[in-house]
Amino acid sequence: MSAYSPEELERYYKMRRRQGEALKEGGEPKAQLKPEGGGQGDLIREFVGQRVALHLKDGDVFKGKLEKASRFELVLATESGERVLLYKHAVTYVRLLDNTPKTP
Repeated sequence: MSAYSPEELERYYKMRRRQGEALKEGGEPKAQLKPEGGGQGDLIREFVGQRVALHLKDGDVFKGKLEKASRFELVLATESGERVLLYKHAVTYVRLLDNTPKTP
């Protein structure tokens, strides 16, 4: 199961096709992937500042506001008020939650 929406994946593959076509024509690619993130960090950074559910490999689920996404880690402000540091390799997939406030 993919952690990204079909629209995000389609946008990524279109960018890659354009790069390949530019190289075949002898030109330079218009967009370069950052060597640091290898492309994987760019998509998750779009979720920063939004409410997400992070599903881990061991079955745990963390819900809260994604505060930061670096190359290897994610910082999540949980709904209980804690800040949690999670390593990306432990995350199976990310699900965007609706951004309406949770009612008690």
